[in-house]
Order: sequence, then structure tokens, then C-alpha cells
Amino acid sequence: MVLMYMYTGEVNLTNQPGTNILGLSQPFITSKEFPSLDKDILYGLLKRDDLQIEEVVVWDCLIKWGIEQTSSLGSKNNDRTKWNKNNYEALKKTLRKFIILIRFTAISSADFFDKIRPYNAVIPNHIYEEIMEFYMKNTLSKTTTFLHVLERSKSNQTLLNQNLLV
Repeated sequence: MVLMYMYTGEVNLTNQPGTNILGLSQPFITSKEFPSLDKDILYGLLKRDDLQIEEVVVWDCLIKWGIEQTSSLGSKNNDRTKWNKNNYEALKKTLRKFIILIRFTAISSADFFDKIRPYNAVIPNHIYEEIMEFYMKNTLSKTTTFLHVLERSKSNQTLLNQNLLV
């Protein structure tokens, strides 16, 4: 599948099992090549419910991907302490369609504090408020915008059972 993408620039991820998709595992998603992944391929991967990767790792890699894809940031400006409001706005624009695909409820409160909170400026306000409500009150509103019911590491049968119980 990787060769098909390399030679044709196209790959259909919809019918591929998640446990072996592109050989996707934590080593791939944390590799040096990941930040150059095409945005449509990345979107297809993040939409999947069957990736065997911790959500906080997905977040970390999404941030690295977004920085690399944002021309005003790139590899030249990985030092967040030197960023200004325009830098955060540029990253927010790059990550706009991907943020809702993060299962924030699968991330521990400690990881949220250390890894997500520093990037709160790139998360739309209404989504950040929903996330904060979850972490502070341990509840979700019925109109939650981000994905929360499904965790990536569960099997399809478990997902099916959860959906039947809802």
C-alpha cells in the first residue's frame, strides 16, 4: 500500500483493516516522515476508530504535523515560547479540520494539562470549553463537537457493542 501511494499518489484507506493500515503503528506515526504525510491521508487515518495508538501520541504527532505544514512555523520554529498570536492562528488554521477527530476523553487529565492545554489557542473555543467541562465535571454535553464515544484502541466488536448500548 505504501508503494501504491508513493508511485500513484493515491490510496484508498476505507477498506483496509486498522491493525495493519500502511503498517501503521506508533513507530510510523512518530517517525520523521510522518510530518510530511498528505493532509487527506492524515484525515483518513484520524477518522478511523481502529488505530492501535494512544490518543495523546496521536495529538503529539498531529501538532508536529501541523507545525511542519504551517509555512510560518515549519521546522525552523519549533520553540513555542517564541510564538506570537499569529503563529498560533496559523497553526489553528492548519489543524482546523483535524481537531474534532481527536478523542480528548481518551487522554488522561495529566496529559491534557501537559500536552493539550499549552495549545489551547489552536482549539476552537467551543470545543475547548467542552473538553474543560469533561475534565472538570466528568460530564459531556449532548451537543459535544469532538469525538468522544469511541477510543481508537478498541476492537470493532467492542465498538459495535458500545453503539448498541447507547
